[in-house]
Order: sequence, then C-alpha cells, then structure tokens
Amino acid sequence: MTHETPPLGDLEHELLTILWTHGELTAAGVRKHVARKLKDATIRTVLRRLEDKGYVTHSVDAGTFIYRAKDSADAAAANAVKGIVDRFCGGSIERVLQALVTLLGLITFYTAGPQDTRAWSIPAGTPAVKAAGRIHTDIERGFIRAEVLSWQELLDTGSHAEAKKRGVMRTEGKTYEVRDGDVINVLFNV
Repeated sequence: MTHETPPLGDLEHELLTILWTHGELTAAGVRKHVARKLKDATIRTVLRRLEDKGYVTHSVDAGTFIYRAKDSADAAAANAVKGIVDRFCGGSIERVLQALVTLLGLITFYTAGPQDTRAWSIPAGTPAVKAAGRIHTDIERGFIRAEVLSWQELLDTGSHAEAKKRGVMRTEGKTYEVRDGDVINVLFNV
C-alpha cells in the first residue's frame, strides 16, 4: 500500500480486522466472524472493495476465493499515520509529536549533572515535589527544595556553579509549579 491509504467504512474495517485476526478466509469464513447477519454476496462485495482499495488480496483454490489482508495491521496503521503526517504536518514527525504533547497537556523538565542530562515529561501544573517523584519516589518522599533555572539560562551560564554565581538559579519549594524547560536539581533527604 502507498502512504495515501483510502479511508475505510465501518464494515470494511470490521472485515479487514477479521482477516488480520484470523488470516486467510473465504467469504463464508469471514461471515462467520461478523457481528451482524450479512449475506455472502454483501461480504464478497465489501471484500472486493477492500481489494480495490489495496487492503486485501485473494487467491483461488478449487474455484473458491480465499482472501487475506495485503499488509499486517501494524503496517496498515503505520501507512495511515504516515499519510496523516504527510497531509497535515508536511511530513514532519516532530510537528506531530509537538501536537500530541500539547494535546496531552505535557511539559518537559530536565535534570543535568556531570554525567548526563535527562528529560522528564509531566502534566502541566505539576508541583515540584511531584515532579521529583517522576525521577524517583524516594526523592519525592525526602524532598527539601529544588534549585531551578531555565535550560536557556544553563546554556548561557555554562554550568550550575556559574548560574549560582550569577544569581540566575533560584530556590523553590514543594508547591512550585514546574515550567516547561526548567532544569531542576532536587535537594532531598531520605
């Protein structure tokens, strides 16, 4: 199938799902798995439509048509997503991810140390103590305070030490609402 997958009606989707689940089937075999009563002719018509749209293929064995899905359910889903990305986001998966993050109401904060930097996703409006729990439950339990600066301030100053020296790092308590792009160093005692 191409990236431009034709849309499916409800019955088409139901029959395709049956083929994904059960593999190769005759029209009568598909009908046995359909939730409502339909004639074999209706099943055959819908299967031909699915074949015309590129979702199904068939072979003939002793005069009997045997239908199977052309691609796996995962491949069909990937093609559908690719079509959406191409059509609505100019092919940019980053735009799709940004839209999903916004739709889910998530923000990202960071922890940065001498060994590594990590990104953590949390719901917008999360207090610092709960954000600390995203890192580890012990950190949430023993939360004392958080040293906070924006990622841009960290880049501009080059280090936590220089950020403290310049006065751009601030100390926040448990109720501080973490902002998108905050770099947080949690002080805790367990």
